Amino acid sequence: MKRRMSLRIDEGHRHEPGITLVELLVAMSILAVVTTMILMSWFALQRSYASTVKSDQARVDAREAVTRMVMEIRAAQAQPGKAVLAGGGLPEGGRREWIDFWTTFNHPDELLLTRYEYRWAPTTGGSTGSIYRIVDVGSPGQREQLVVPNVVNGFANSVFQYLSVDAYGTPSAETTIPTSQALLARISAVEIHLMVDVNPGKSPSYMDIRTTAQLRNQRQF
Repeated sequence: MKRRMSLRIDEGHRHEPGITLVELLVAMSILAVVTTMILMSWFALQRSYASTVKSDQARVDAREAVTRMVMEIRAAQAQPGKAVLAGGGLPEGGRREWIDFWTTFNHPDELLLTRYEYRWAPTTGGSTGSIYRIVDVGSPGQREQLVVPNVVNGFANSVFQYLSVDAYGTPSAETTIPTSQALLARISAVEIHLMVDVNPGKSPSYMDIRTTAQLRNQRQF
């Protein structure tokens, strides 16, 4: 009697459902594929988020740099017997635009005139350029700072334009500052135009910034 019961128990164990090795391998393969897809989606979202953050930061940096540029140019002051702007424009045979001026904007308490220059220079071998800010221009301790990278419009359209009115009241916009003090004194404002690529190295995404800095300290000679 006991022997028969033992045989029946053994036979029952043999017919219990279970997972075969093939089924286990198939399940693991499916799990690996699903995990890979989830990870790829996650990494793509991470890259997209990082690109968006970087692009947004580039926009903020460009706006802040242009705002600073406008405030300093607007506060430009003249040296005795001279116009507010010291120089600027587009030299022949090159694409290095610049604007040169004196201001006490960053030293209002000391009334210390400091010479500044904003310059757009093309990248060597590239199709873009950058805006640089130079402090204490012409002195042994002059300092150069990159303020707006990836500016693309300098090759086709001027970054700086100088707005003036002639003796007859006719307005004009020039890309090169005249050399005579009489003509320099007629410049009343500087128009700034920057086309910035905020997604460099990838599909271009351009930010177009246009603004005007009125020369509040300019006096007609």
